[in-house]
Amino acid sequence: MTNSSLDKLLISLKRLLDTIITSLQHLQQVLPRAFVPQAIVILDRLPLTAHGKLDRAALPAATESKLEGPGE
Repeated sequence: MTNSSLDKLLISLKRLLDTIITSLQHLQQVLPRAFVPQAIVILDRLPLTAHGKLDRAALPAATESKLEGPGE
């Protein structure tokens, strides 16, 4: 991977993280605490059952990490 490609990837990931954090901050302002997601897990794809439904048992557990606001 070239430096240019890596830079573009990192910029895209930073923008995605900023969008997630901004969205969570907005949800915290407009929703009751019980309705605000406690964790967000980014997946390449959703695990599906043989019938094409979401396989909840195959979802990974959320790991605890601290999210920082945009620009931090």
